[in-house]
Amino acid sequence: MSRASLATRAAIRLGRALAILLALVLGATTATAQPVPLILPVGDGVSSGDIPGLPPAASDDGAAATSSDDADTPLVTPVTYPDDPAGANLPVSIRIGDGSEGGEQRDLSTTIQILIIMTVLTLAPALLLTMTSFTRIIIVLSFLKRALATQEAPPNQIMIGIALFLTLAVMSPVLTTIHEEALGPYMQKEMTLQEAGTRAGAILSKFLIRQTRETDLSLIYKLSREAPPSTAAEVPLRVLIPAFVLSELKTAFQMGFVIFLPFLVIDMAVASILLSMGMFMLPPIIISTPFKILLFILVDGWYLVVQSLFRSFN
Repeated sequence: MSRASLATRAAIRLGRALAILLALVLGATTATAQPVPLILPVGDGVSSGDIPGLPPAASDDGAAATSSDDADTPLVTPVTYPDDPAGANLPVSIRIGDGSEGGEQRDLSTTIQILIIMTVLTLAPALLLTMTSFTRIIIVLSFLKRALATQEAPPNQIMIGIALFLTLAVMSPVLTTIHEEALGPYMQKEMTLQEAGTRAGAILSKFLIRQTRETDLSLIYKLSREAPPSTAAEVPLRVLIPAFVLSELKTAFQMGFVIFLPFLVIDMAVASILLSMGMFMLPPIIISTPFKILLFILVDGWYLVVQSLFRSFN
């Protein structure tokens, strides 16, 4: 007998066994199933006998329509209401609110609020990079690390942590104002979500417009082919945010260049000394790195860098 025929017979036997097992399971389930009471409003135009698949309810003369075993557990129980005994007019209404007796509607349902919060959390990295001082701080710290020529000291995680906390310190006045004038009143039901968002956007715009160059703002308006407004308060965030990012990049690169200069002088001096001594095979960075670290420590470099960053935002 060939292998194909053996495999076919085995498949047939397996199918029969599965069919028998399924029939046994369905039979056991049907045998143990109990009738579930179903309460439906029955009015003048609807009777229990009109429901397909269900036996008619008991008649007026007391004759049971169901079997004697299921007489104690009717499948359909007519329900009437005091205001409408006949049950002819049963309105169906769906109301979204807080469930109070007065029927006051909430500003937003809990589901929509959770959806908004999840959306904000998803966009949190982009908001952090484009609407705060994080961009300038992390770029300046990256230039500092590259100028010192230290490969993994300090680690990138430490640099990002320093940038996050410095960002929180710089943005603290703005965040405090947003909490006092927008988020706090909204949580206390003193304003709607739209009003709170408009107020928070106006507060944030004041910070962004102070750090944005007029040339960058004009560039974004030219690219978007829109007429610039008469006052800075009328600049929308969709135009202000990209202009702010461009200004932050320019300012960060300017500060990085100033940080690079003293360390570049040390590299050039060490390279000239090594060439004059005939040490062509010795990389200058090996000799210059300790001197750059020593200079950075002597002038209290971390204090100067952080102080310059904070002053640049004022």
